[in-house]
Amino acid sequence: MASIHGRVHMLIIQSFLLMVAVTLASAQEPRPATCSDRCGDVEIPYPFGIEPRCYLELPGQEEQQFKVTCDRATTPPLLKFLNGDILNQSITNISVGVNEMQVMLPTSRNCYTNNSYDESLYRHSQLILPAGYTISDKNTVYIIGCNKITLYQGFVSQVDPEPKEIEKLGTSGVSLCQDLLGELPQNCSGIGCTKGSIVSGLHNITLDVWTIGTGLGSTSQWGLDYPCSYGFIVDERNFTFAGNATFRELDSTTRPELPVVVNWEIGKDNCEAASNNQISYACKAANTECVNGSSGGYFCRCQEGYQGNPYVLDGCEDVDECTNSTICHPTSKCTNLIGNYSCICPEGQTNDDNNNNPCVKIVGKPKNTSLQISLGVCLSFVVVLVLTFWIYCGMKRRKFRQLKEKYFKENGGLLLQQKLENFNGPQAAKIFTKEELKNATNNFDDSGKIGEGGYGFVYKGTLPDKKEVAIKVSKSNAPITQSNQFINEVIVLSQINHRNVVRLLGCCLETQTPLLVYEFVSNGTLYEHIHKKNGKGPLSFGLRMKIATETAGSLASILALLHFHANRAPRCESNQYTTG
Repeated sequence: MASIHGRVHMLIIQSFLLMVAVTLASAQEPRPATCSDRCGDVEIPYPFGIEPRCYLELPGQEEQQFKVTCDRATTPPLLKFLNGDILNQSITNISVGVNEMQVMLPTSRNCYTNNSYDESLYRHSQLILPAGYTISDKNTVYIIGCNKITLYQGFVSQVDPEPKEIEKLGTSGVSLCQDLLGELPQNCSGIGCTKGSIVSGLHNITLDVWTIGTGLGSTSQWGLDYPCSYGFIVDERNFTFAGNATFRELDSTTRPELPVVVNWEIGKDNCEAASNNQISYACKAANTECVNGSSGGYFCRCQEGYQGNPYVLDGCEDVDECTNSTICHPTSKCTNLIGNYSCICPEGQTNDDNNNNPCVKIVGKPKNTSLQISLGVCLSFVVVLVLTFWIYCGMKRRKFRQLKEKYFKENGGLLLQQKLENFNGPQAAKIFTKEELKNATNNFDDSGKIGEGGYGFVYKGTLPDKKEVAIKVSKSNAPITQSNQFINEVIVLSQINHRNVVRLLGCCLETQTPLLVYEFVSNGTLYEHIHKKNGKGPLSFGLRMKIATETAGSLASILALLHFHANRAPRCESNQYTTG
């Protein structure tokens, strides 16, 4: 059983590798070396081909649009579309790099014999293209004759909002002339010749020559000299009207044919939809881009700066623009780049990085490229360093702010804010920020320290309103364990208004151990007066008894409010030595 499973797995892997190999082979070598690459004088480049596997095969197409045939019954052989019975026009050139092919199309004709219209010599011109092909707007419609006009009819494919065929009509314009013209002008300007543009996107066209009025009748010298008039479409780049010589050339040919430019599109999917199927997608080569067509399909072309066949691997090659001696100004030197070029000026000159500009002398101090690069690197490093430091400081500030918010909540700040909403007036406790107390004490500088005890330090500070305060800072960093009880004490103590008790103004809850803010007493402490410190004292026995009595009264008032013992240092509030 295990060996059967192993063989099945091996077959799956082999099938997958074979499918990948086929896909890669089709991408790297589109057709075998045995494919016909010419038909008579015409080269057959991929995606076109004659034999199987020699052309681009599109899924779902019964008549593959890139399969062509070679008619070897003629000399030389003629390259034609696959359905030669209907599409009898010969293909004389294929330019895959610009998405164009050249097809030969007979002219339409209108003739007079013995000064009378000869219906037997009438001929219309018709071009019917396979699916996926359209007549290029690089073609022009002509009428050559007197008092004649070329009318054409064709159809274009509409994609949006729904696919359908739309009929299009057009004319060349009217060619007028006078009797006894003599030699015709050498340009097509309306006398004996008129031309006009055609509608873009036509996939078939029928042309007829029509006579305006009598056509100058039987007495017309024109009718005697030029019995036939011609209407046709032609690649403008391959036709030049030459007056009488053009008439003689058309008259001397039994079935004159002229080249017409045709474009193609691949399938009915645009670039986005077609690229989802990489097996049939045609624009796989490097330096190739996909272009949406006008009839719903797409075609491939080489990117700017490249040329060649965009349908085969490595078909798009770099264009050496420097072979064109006029591409750069004579004052500069052309340097070819991959996919581009650059016009380089001599040292000390510049064209402002514009290849079309001449090189001119640099005014002022020449640029020191090495110095500029060094300065740029140094400046970039400084910018990165400053940006890093700024981010670091921002993170530190954010962490410090979060820590203050944490202490504030743990120390009962939210509860204190809630309770203070019920108190009004000047005796209500205030919540100070750590930043306010740091500014008030010059960052708790030792010069502002006015006391020290077992609990902590006392600093003198000045608030923004010039009010002096005493700030008590704990020596211990241990957090308080009963924040609710502490907040209740702050609320009650801030309401005590006794002449012998230092009033609690508020607190700061943004530190691990809260900071207490009291009103500042400038006359020193009882300790200093009893022990004659800092120039204070001495105290008489009677004054000491008075201080003790008033201290006891103050403590009794506090005990009546708090119901527990609170140790508060006495104070000397005035020169009469009351207790505090």
